[in-house]
Amino acid sequence: MARERKAKSTQDFIKVNSYKVIRANEFKENRIFFDLILNDVTIYGCMVVGFKDGEFISFPSQKSSKDGNYYNVVYARLSDEDQKKIIDSVYELLDK
Repeated sequence: MARERKAKSTQDFIKVNSYKVIRANEFKENRIFFDLILNDVTIYGCMVVGFKDGEFISFPSQKSSKDGNYYNVVYARLSDEDQKKIIDSVYELLDK
């Protein structure tokens, strides 16, 4: 039986009380790795990934030895506004 997908609502997003980008390095043309402190939790190995419709934050993932797929190790559902603020902070750190 297929599960129904819930519509996105503001209740699905984590409330961002504080964030700080603590390290950022450009890896390839469309990928930037960065570390993030989000609500006092440090998350290492995030990425800004660019594609034709814009940019998004990819959280750390690992490849499964069972099926070869990648699965998030940590994930925080962020609003578009919060993602934009964090991505802007990543670029500010790269420009320093």
